[in-house]
Amino acid sequence: MLSELFKNNKIRYSLYILIAQGLFMLSNLYINHWISKTWDVEGFATYNLVKRISAFIAFPLLIGAGIGIPRYISFLKTEINNQSVEYLISGLLLFLSSFLVFTGIVFIFPQILLKAFEDSSFNSAKIILSVLIFVFSQGLYILLNAYYRGRIQFGLTSLWNVLIMSILPLLVLFFVPNVFVYFYYYSLGTIILIGSIFVYLGRKSQISGRRIKYKSLRLFKYGYPRIIADLGLFSLEFIPIFLVSLYIGLAESGYLSMSFILLKLASMVFELVGSLILPYFGKLFKNESSSVFISKVNQLLVIGVSVSVLISIVMYFLIPVIISEFFPALEKSILPSQLIFIVFPVYAMYLLLRNILDVVINKAYNSINLSIVFVIQLIILGTGFYFNNFIIYSVMSVLIPYFILGLLTYWVWTKMRRTLKHG
Repeated sequence: MLSELFKNNKIRYSLYILIAQGLFMLSNLYINHWISKTWDVEGFATYNLVKRISAFIAFPLLIGAGIGIPRYISFLKTEINNQSVEYLISGLLLFLSSFLVFTGIVFIFPQILLKAFEDSSFNSAKIILSVLIFVFSQGLYILLNAYYRGRIQFGLTSLWNVLIMSILPLLVLFFVPNVFVYFYYYSLGTIILIGSIFVYLGRKSQISGRRIKYKSLRLFKYGYPRIIADLGLFSLEFIPIFLVSLYIGLAESGYLSMSFILLKLASMVFELVGSLILPYFGKLFKNESSSVFISKVNQLLVIGVSVSVLISIVMYFLIPVIISEFFPALEKSILPSQLIFIVFPVYAMYLLLRNILDVVINKAYNSINLSIVFVIQLIILGTGFYFNNFIIYSVMSVLIPYFILGLLTYWVWTKMRRTLKHG
């Protein structure tokens, strides 16, 4: 009976994803617990600040390749092996180009990275090197993940997720003396591992320089309008924490980081499902009728929102227990964490729909929506400065924009749904 179930691709892929995400959640919780206990609140705050800064930088530097690669691979019908590798190489070339430009800017204006770590006791060179190499490693990981998602090879996607995001960080954690040395060695291991995979894929494929040039241009044209979306999305999480670390202190930013960690852990499944369905819905959009496509999206939303409501209720009551038991030094983050989970179902709806919109529409509606909510966030943060109550307003600057973002995304979907029905 079990062997028959495992032969079903959807069930097998779901098991791969659940196992990989479960291991990632457990390892991520343990790493944060270990760091807060061993390197105190400042180490915990620094660790999470580096991760958010790097995510804020890495995604825009990819110029939308993380979305473009799986989208265009899912559209392929012939020469899938060679052409999909060419999309991977094209995305890599775009990322390398933008990363080199960014690195040059950092060396000319180092305060871009150093300003947030003014309270830190580490030297400037170590901070810059650790952040840059971590940004580079995360960019490579996103490209590899995008390639296997486009090919709908979820087994390999889950395998690399477990190795790179769960096992490798745990192995490095126990042999390093501080946060920045951790990021340096973890990033180095990631680059070596992913670089080897890229070389292997390139050597076994017949690739064309002319086709790579064409695909690079195609990815760039599709991706550059989505840079704003990447910046806007990570700004929602990064800007409040960055400003708290800048104007109040690293310890206080650690309390806010704890709220985001719990939110991200709860939303990981929705983020993963949202990204994995991109190639599936890409093929569905190309090969099936509009009514079938719309029906599948609506089913996804009903299931996703129902699950997210349940998660939101459970997490609201579990948060005090989790923080008190595993992060006692961060008990001040209990109330902000509970408040943020009020809008979790609406945020989950955005996570499920954003990639579907990228499949259906060439116009970067996600960028428009995120630009709107980013302006709203800045207004709320500015109000917090004015009333000298920045911690509360920093929480509100996440809660309110997430709610509006979910509603805007659903509104765009309803608009596109009507267009598809009458198209």
